[in-house]
Amino acid sequence: MISVIKHFDNYPLLSEKHIDYELLKKAFDIIYNKEHLTQDGLNKIIALKACLKRGLSYDITIAFSDVLPIDRPAVNNFNVKIDPQ
Repeated sequence: MISVIKHFDNYPLLSEKHIDYELLKKAFDIIYNKEHLTQDGLNKIIALKACLKRGLSYDITIAFSDVLPIDRPAVNNFNVKIDPQ
C-alpha cells in the first residue's frame, strides 16, 4: 500500500478520483498508526468511507448511526491539459 501512495503522490490523479485517493490516504494513516483499534479511530474511518461515492452499506449505516460523514472536499480545477496520446 505504501508503494501505491508514493506513486499517486508523485503522479497525482487529475480528476475527482484525487479526492477519493486523499480520503483513502487518510484512512491508511489511521490504520498505519493503529488508531483504528480505538472506537474513535474506527469512527474516523467510517466517517471517511461515508463520504466516498459508494458510501456505506445499509448494515454499516445502522451499526454506526451516530457517526456523521465528513464534508467531501471540493474538486480543485486542474489547469492541466491532458495529452490523450
